[in-house]
Amino acid sequence: MRSGPQSRQQLAHSTGLDTSTIARTVPALAAAGWVVESVDRPVTPARGRPGKRVRVRHAHHLAVGVKIGPEKLTGAVTDIAGGVIVADSLPLSSREPDGVLGMVAEMAQALTRRGLELVDAADARVIGLGIGVGGHVVEGRLVVDSHILNWRQVDVSSTVARATGLPTVTLNDVNALAAGEHWLGAGRRVDDLAVITIGRGLGCGLVLGGRLHAGTSGSAGELGHLPLLPDGPLCGCGNRGCLEAVVSDQAVVAALRERLPGIDIRDFHDILRLAEAGNPVVLDGLARTGELLGRAVASVVNLVNPALVIIAGEMTSGMDFMEQPLRRATADHTFSAGWSECRLVIDRSGDELWARGAAWLAIRAAVRRPAILSRHIEVGG
Repeated sequence: MRSGPQSRQQLAHSTGLDTSTIARTVPALAAAGWVVESVDRPVTPARGRPGKRVRVRHAHHLAVGVKIGPEKLTGAVTDIAGGVIVADSLPLSSREPDGVLGMVAEMAQALTRRGLELVDAADARVIGLGIGVGGHVVEGRLVVDSHILNWRQVDVSSTVARATGLPTVTLNDVNALAAGEHWLGAGRRVDDLAVITIGRGLGCGLVLGGRLHAGTSGSAGELGHLPLLPDGPLCGCGNRGCLEAVVSDQAVVAALRERLPGIDIRDFHDILRLAEAGNPVVLDGLARTGELLGRAVASVVNLVNPALVIIAGEMTSGMDFMEQPLRRATADHTFSAGWSECRLVIDRSGDELWARGAAWLAIRAAVRRPAILSRHIEVGG
């Protein structure tokens, strides 16, 4: 999909498959509606038979992606190249699992109807639903623990699949974003990257060697629970002094409320207004937040040596006041040449890419299902 139309020989080279496997697979994919093989039309007459190229039918198969945030749902329908057909968002009325998952199912069904109407192809279909949720997710379905939503042992995929009839896969939302960045965003064609998100929580998604890395049990990248201050503030996970308890939006709000008792500070937007007005205490607090975040970035760079670090999430709105100390602290605490060979990008694009990354997870799961081709390839063929 990334490389555009290719001949069978090019497909064999780029995938590492032998030509006989390509010869069997391309007709099967064409019969299933995934690709079309057509003859190139040369601009000038040429000798010999014109070559054929295999093209992906982007709009024939669609996927739905939904990000479950602490305050809202963000959903999108994409084609299998990641192009957005339709997107939407809904505020959450509560965080109770049954209610939230009911809203996810309703959103997915509504987006499915609208997406199919907009594509307007009789043979188009939705192949799956991907869901990103903050917390520890295992087996592509079960939220073991999400302290942001206060969920424990919630089987997201099974519940939503029953309601929608769609094959459903669930993953940590930052991993979904990392997939989206690698597939569609600033991380395209970058094999080793880290996506660090700052907002209500603090997370890290890793793509290593061109593959999403979730760890043995799906909890890789829990950067927010890096122990930073032994006697620091209580974290939502139950420990004290986690990075998230110091640099998340709520942590910054709480710290500045304490330092400015005479000023009404309700949320991070109030902090930004005070920073823009030049309040020295707020500017100092944001600079300190940037410095601590820079130390965290340095830890990631030292551990996995990525070529790219992407900072995303709600708090990127404050990067005008945090980016310089962040970069300085990262450079100061990175070992050897790790930082000089790494780019840092601030992604302020919002939640849609998180949903598109979740849709990509559904596409990945769909193409790995044997049933996709079982009707078109003979067993043992």
